Amino acid sequence: GGGIGGGGGGGSAPQVVVAGCGVAGISAAMHLARRGALVTLVDPRPPLTATSQYSTECYRDFFTDPALVPFMSRSVDILEELAGEENEIRLNRRGYAFLAASTDGAEAFERFAEAASSFGAGEVRRHRGGLEGYVRSPPSGFRQPRLSGFDLVYGSELIRAIFPFVTEEARVMLHARRCGWMDAQGLGQVMLRLAKEGANGGSARVLRGSVAGFDRAAEGGAVSRVHVAGSEAAGGDVSVECDAFVNAAGAWSSTIQALLAPEDPLPLENEVHAKVILNDHLGVIPQDEAPFMVWRDRVRLDQDDDAREGFLELDDTADGGIVNSSSWVGPQPGGQHLRPSGNGRVLLLWEHLHRHIRVPEESSNSYAIKKKDEIERVAKANR
Repeated sequence: GGGIGGGGGGGSAPQVVVAGCGVAGISAAMHLARRGALVTLVDPRPPLTATSQYSTECYRDFFTDPALVPFMSRSVDILEELAGEENEIRLNRRGYAFLAASTDGAEAFERFAEAASSFGAGEVRRHRGGLEGYVRSPPSGFRQPRLSGFDLVYGSELIRAIFPFVTEEARVMLHARRCGWMDAQGLGQVMLRLAKEGANGGSARVLRGSVAGFDRAAEGGAVSRVHVAGSEAAGGDVSVECDAFVNAAGAWSSTIQALLAPEDPLPLENEVHAKVILNDHLGVIPQDEAPFMVWRDRVRLDQDDDAREGFLELDDTADGGIVNSSSWVGPQPGGQHLRPSGNGRVLLLWEHLHRHIRVPEESSNSYAIKKKDEIERVAKANR
């Protein structure tokens, strides 16, 4: 909605409204407040309670994209700064371990590592006859300068020398090192605290309510005022003047864009992401040792005839349901990934189980949309 101005001239602090009080919105607010802006975070929910609270909490600096690698490397630098000496966000450097049993998998890992490395994600180290030069990740913490780049480990014996719990079928492992996971809620709280503290005259505040409309300084110009509906703290509807507006509403970004510029929709599509938490009562996945792990190859689920028959009967997709269990009977695509999540639990994700589910078009921001015309009429009358 336009760049940061001077707060109407006279050298006053620029005022910015950020839609969305999740990790993205709070991060934007923190950086703006540190640079002297007065930021208002607007969200109908408490901070960090929409998609941010269901995060996998993982991070990585490797991609096969020349722009993303330096961008994410800088993001990891910032994560380390925010963790501080006390590691408030429990950032670890367990890495991502990709595993495969096939020749195709090994070749894919080679291509992936070389491409990411060429874009600045670190060197590729290969281990065929031994583990010389391989550095084991500590259970916690991240201050280990040698945990960067990639380790390609060949052969079941070497892989299991590092991770004894891995299946003997694994023939190659790509261990990406400058990655792991953290306490995402802790990260959000640290950034929100720093945003409120601000610097250079800047600060941030949180306003509960739904973005319901905008005024512009001129036709097609920068946003000059944001209308917020249903704010209990403000006693109802309120308007917030601003020099710039940031849309960081996550799953509701398209809804906000429809209010701001209905003729110019965002090229975004929401996805359902299902996560399963297992109680690993057998202790198969060591809580203090396992990295984030991904199996690359196709698999078959271990099923007897009764289980297969049950899956076929359970499937309700023909009637418009979401349980696609008949597809679980045959060969399954790769991509299953997991990590230890503490207290003997394992967090499991597999997009195959939910990629067919469409997100409902109706948004929880519908209240704001219904209020839009009313608020715009009031705003025009008061100009």
